Amino acid sequence: MTLEQIDYFICTVQSRTFFDAAETMHISQSSLSKQIMKLEKELEVLKTWEGRGKINACVHCYGYIIILTLLYF
Repeated sequence: MTLEQIDYFICTVQSRTFFDAAETMHISQSSLSKQIMKLEKELEVLKTWEGRGKINACVHCYGYIIILTLLYF
């Protein structure tokens, strides 16, 4: 896991779509998807997205918990 992957994950959670996150991060959507897939594989998490590039609602909630934990602890 790299800081870049965490940054991409956080941006994706905040943006709610891979398209918007990729635009925000100034990278291609395919590059972002590949990095998120690597992170999923390493953390043994399956399917953070639910089709059409939208992030899964559960992952969205857990993502914010992770973000808040990183910011405040």
